[in-house]
This record gives sequence, C-alpha cells and structure tokens, in this order.
Amino acid sequence: MSRIHGINIVTDGLMACWDVGNLACYPGSGTTLANLVGKGRRTGDDLIINGSPTFTSTFPSYFTFALSQTTKYFIDNPFTMPTDDVTIEMWVRFLTTDDDQALVSYAVSGDTNNSLIFLYNDILRYYGPDQNRRTTGWEPSTDVWYQVVRRRTKSSGLEKLYVDGVEEYSSTWKAGNGFTTGGAFVFGQEQDSVGGGFQSSQCFGGDFALLRIYNRALTQDELVQNYNAVKVRFGR
Repeated sequence: MSRIHGINIVTDGLMACWDVGNLACYPGSGTTLANLVGKGRRTGDDLIINGSPTFTSTFPSYFTFALSQTTKYFIDNPFTMPTDDVTIEMWVRFLTTDDDQALVSYAVSGDTNNSLIFLYNDILRYYGPDQNRRTTGWEPSTDVWYQVVRRRTKSSGLEKLYVDGVEEYSSTWKAGNGFTTGGAFVFGQEQDSVGGGFQSSQCFGGDFALLRIYNRALTQDELVQNYNAVKVRFGR
C-alpha cells in the first residue's frame, strides 16, 4: 500500500486507486493508468487511456477532457465493481456546467446505467442500480477542484453525496440491491452499450486528477480525512 501517496489516506476497503499525481500510476506518458492497489497487475483493474486527453504535469497533475467528442475517456473492461457497499471518490474540476456531462459510468449487460454519476441541467444526478435515478440538487461551480463522493449502503439502500467532506444529499432507494460486477467502468463518457455507445453531447468537459473506489461505505470522518490529506494539492 506504500505506492499510494498520503500517510493519512484511508486504505481499509480500498480496492482501486488511480492518482495521476503519482508516477507509479502515470509516469507522464503512455496509455495506462495503473491501479495503485495491488499494482494493477494482480487485480486487472488498470484504466486504459483513449483519445489522448491533454495531460498537464505541473502541480497538481491532471488530464483535461474536451467537450463535444466521443474519443477521450478512461476504461477498464471488465472491472471488479463492488457488489455490496461502495464508495466512489474523485477529484475533478468542471470547465463548464452548461452541458450534460458523464463522470463515472459503469455498465453491465441489461443495465447500461448500473452506476452513473452525471451532470444534467447543471445538477448532479445518480443512476442505478436497477434503472433507478435521483437528482442530488448539488450544482458545482466552474474552475474549482472538488472532492466528489458517491456512497451507497446496499442493505438499506442509503445513498449519499459528499462534496469536500460535506454531506450535500441523502436518500434511500432499492434497499438490498447492489451493483453488478464484471462490467465496463468508464470515466468521461456515458455508455449506451457496454463499453461504448457514447454521445458527444454527454462527455465530461473538465479536469481529472484522482479516483478511488472502496468496497465499503466510508464514514463522513473518513471522507474528511481523505479530503484533508490532499486538499493542499488542489488549492483548497
């Protein structure tokens, strides 16, 4: 676990971490973001870079995704998505909020929105599991780095959105339903078929630096701990 930067990062339940500010994840060139948990090779959950999004190596390091395209994205297919509780944490910066934009998209056969985090009409939405959809009510600003977290507890169906460690949304749906493992995990595009079916009007337009996935529901204190561990990097 020493490959993951930050002595205060929560590692209990961490099953995937892609941090482009870590040379072990991305050395500055190539087409792979290595999973820092298990070095990717044991888990098979590296992300493949498609379409050459622009990489900036200054502090902080990040990739920039352009709007109105279907070629720029990260993908792992198949991905070992947690099927019980899950926490999806990312650091992103929106360059505009005027366009519909997919951040994390996870698709399986028969449910291409098994898990989707999507900006619609300026407001963040959650999709899945089982065709469900909720609008969180949170509206991001542009040119600001955010820690955005989706947290789901399977047994109760409790869904929460945290931004920079602050709870912004809470609701309960589909108690007992979890996500399905072995599908296509994509950052930057919305899938209408497993691993594809992208639309240029639904791509992410902004900057990406970091993504972590846990196979449990982190507490708010743990999310604040992760936020504080790296916030200086993002000027927060």
